[in-house]
Amino acid sequence: MPKLLRRRPHSRNAQISLRRSRLLDKAFDHSNESSTESDEEEMKMNEYSFDMSRNFNDISDIFEICESNCSYKFINVLLYMSLRHFKIAWRDCDSFMKEIDAFQFCTDNRGGKRIEKFYEGFPELELEAKLFAIERSLNKSADFIVWDLANFVDQKYYELTNTTKDKNANFVQSIQLYHLDLRHWGFRFDSNSERPYFKGHERPEIITHCETLIKYFLEKKDHFYTISNDENPL
Repeated sequence: MPKLLRRRPHSRNAQISLRRSRLLDKAFDHSNESSTESDEEEMKMNEYSFDMSRNFNDISDIFEICESNCSYKFINVLLYMSLRHFKIAWRDCDSFMKEIDAFQFCTDNRGGKRIEKFYEGFPELELEAKLFAIERSLNKSADFIVWDLANFVDQKYYELTNTTKDKNANFVQSIQLYHLDLRHWGFRFDSNSERPYFKGHERPEIITHCETLIKYFLEKKDHFYTISNDENPL
């Protein structure tokens, strides 16, 4: 077998180093592309701003979900300490905790199943509540609120149990749990700022103004012409 020339191993080393440099260049270009993509995604996320005044219901629902999977006491302490860490006054913290219905520090009911779902004991009541929510949502008046569902379930609950509700008693479930029920059933909570006018949506000042306007015309009805519904109106 003939001996290899001295230049040949040198050329091999040169080829290997060239390949390594090309691989490094490709890896560097790929890392630059991924970094630019992540930067663009981060910029898009920063462009989206949350309107906290509209998300209290969502925060309350999330809190109820966390409560069903973790200690109520731990969640309260963690949330309160996080707010205080960002130098938020305790009055503002207290106000926020009340808004999301998390202002009570309760025991965590250790061991076993923490919370029994209300509808597990009354499956027929859950079906009636679903039908009620669907019927009210299909109405043209668009005046269905969670309080209506809470009142309906309360009424049916005391009918099924054949008991009388105390005047000072709260709902059998909290309003936040009814929010979660509607979400589980496929309902959505969207703002409807461009909805048409329906009776019952007036503000108190509008009602007062309408009454004053109608009263003005009624007092001066003798000063206006009347038109009959005949073929030749007079």
